[in-house]
Amino acid sequence: MSNHLNALKNAARNHIETRMESSRVSQQAFQEWREQLRNLINGVASWVHPLHELDGFSVKGIEFTYSSTDASGRKAEQKGPGLKLTFADTELLIGPSYINIGWAPEVPMLCSGAVTIVGLGMKDTCQLHYFNGAFNTFTYGDKNGPIGDISFSTLLASILPELKASAT
Repeated sequence: MSNHLNALKNAARNHIETRMESSRVSQQAFQEWREQLRNLINGVASWVHPLHELDGFSVKGIEFTYSSTDASGRKAEQKGPGLKLTFADTELLIGPSYINIGWAPEVPMLCSGAVTIVGLGMKDTCQLHYFNGAFNTFTYGDKNGPIGDISFSTLLASILPELKASAT
């Protein structure tokens, strides 16, 4: 009987240790994601700041709901910061769409996520991609590249002519 109890204790101990490590890894990854998301949204707000000089332009901070999956495969809804850019009668919404964390014992963590830019009339989906602690690339149709002030301004300039008037 003691061999069976020892096997049970060992299995439980291993399970507990793995679950605790998985939770720790997830918490660290979510914390890093939130910090980088905040930095990105603040960066975008500063990158579009020169547009404040234009009549009919405004930028407003809004909260987005997005999906998350932790290192144990648990799915949940999260809330995070985003922006609404208004250009006269049209607008762009910029906010988080998902974050996924993958991890297993003895395997490096993989954390990926995206911020999506959505506007009525856009021909393609536009995403700013997050991978293991940094937003570093974007995709928009067949366009892709590194994320930064100049690339974001160029991307935004290519999206604006596509936008349609918002329903009011």
